[in-house]
Amino acid sequence: FPLLLSILPPTACNSSSETENQTQNSMARTDAKLTSESKEIINEYNQIIIQSQYEPDSQNINQKLKNILPKIAQIHSEKERNNLALNINMRLGNYVEAYAITNKILAKNETTNMKNFQCLLIEVLEKPKNEVENCYLHSVNLYKKQLDNMTKDDPYYDQTEWAYYASLLHANKPEYKSKLRQLVDSKSTEDKQTYETMYEIETTPDGRKSILDKYKS
Repeated sequence: FPLLLSILPPTACNSSSETENQTQNSMARTDAKLTSESKEIINEYNQIIIQSQYEPDSQNINQKLKNILPKIAQIHSEKERNNLALNINMRLGNYVEAYAITNKILAKNETTNMKNFQCLLIEVLEKPKNEVENCYLHSVNLYKKQLDNMTKDDPYYDQTEWAYYASLLHANKPEYKSKLRQLVDSKSTEDKQTYETMYEIETTPDGRKSILDKYKS
């Protein structure tokens, strides 16, 4: 599913499996082409992320992330540097800084998930409604191009189609709510509960608020 729903800040009520997944998603891979100095910084970051899975004191983890943040600028790979800086700023609640980093990432590689995630950040930052809608309209165009290059038997087609309709809905196109409902109803029992949950998050005020509040808390 879209990145905006997969990168949520850890909360006290998270299960151990959810925390483990978040930890794995936040881990940085050490590219063989990186300098030894860059690898050392990335390994230090990874150790903090591993520790966060078991450390009950979030303030201690946050302090370590604050301490390592200046070092991230020394990583010579722009891609790795931006990804780690984004992860750290999101965990620390530095959403203005995180938004600025998404602009850098998108300038180099405009992916659907990152654009969609940026739109969520715009909502979190409570920017004007037209700015939110314009962001999602841009996201719609990216998803449409992606769908046009996919076959319906592609394993990611349904997820991409969902993201496409959800972006249209958030771009103030309420008629696409029914499209999301149709996708939910078309699912088998195994997948339906997941899509029902997604539907609640995307289409109801309380569901949407729950996503935004996880960032603001």
